[in-house]
Amino acid sequence: MSLLHEYRCLSGYPCDGGASEWIRNIDQERAKIAREAWELLLEDTMSVREIAEAIHERGYRHRTGRPFVELTSTGKRKANINSLCNIFHNLIKWS
Repeated sequence: MSLLHEYRCLSGYPCDGGASEWIRNIDQERAKIAREAWELLLEDTMSVREIAEAIHERGYRHRTGRPFVELTSTGKRKANINSLCNIFHNLIKWS
């Protein structure tokens, strides 16, 4: 298994074939989140943390079920932005 294939598997894609299989199996719910996040980013009015808040308010969660915004034990809101940053940095994956 190639490093690229392993990366795709870790990113939430099915690990049942090569690149053409990977493209056919893109999770449409995940693609919808990525598309909405990109639209917000391209408006150039929000930070990545604010985009996480907006996506969270729309009811979306990470693939694992983790919310995009969590409350810490001290009551502060913490935006979980790692997956959004990955989406923004991996343009080819979403084109």
